[in-house]
Amino acid sequence: MKNKGFSLIEVCIGIALIGIMISIGGPKIRKYIANGKDTKAIATLSTLRTASELYYTEKGEPVFDREKNNIVDAIKKLKVYLDPKTYKFVENGKIEIGGSRKDNNLETPLNYGGELQLTFINPNDSEDTGDGIYIWFEPEKGQEYDSKGKKWSEY
Repeated sequence: MKNKGFSLIEVCIGIALIGIMISIGGPKIRKYIANGKDTKAIATLSTLRTASELYYTEKGEPVFDREKNNIVDAIKKLKVYLDPKTYKFVENGKIEIGGSRKDNNLETPLNYGGELQLTFINPNDSEDTGDGIYIWFEPEKGQEYDSKGKKWSEY
């Protein structure tokens, strides 16, 4: 009589091998996903800048009104210039990121996930300038750097 199937030992060895492979590859995969989300956030920021410049060219006024200081209203003005998926991604004035670091040392632990606030006010300028057209990331304390060690506010 022939046995059709696997023995309990064969199944246990298979599960153990899969577990070992996941424990080795899991952290690398997580880092690659974080880098991918960061790249998407940077590309989206570039798209928002282009949309803001188009708005200014067509309307003759900046997207962001410094007196109202409402980023969500500014993003709503850009809706017609954005793909629906991109608009949905930024409609609350924040953008999802894959990871961040508190300093630019790549040995510093990476905090996975998070959001960055969008701003029309230059976070690198102590005089609080901004033309209402150009958009930056405004990181919170402890997430100043991206997963590759570059400052979020420099994008």
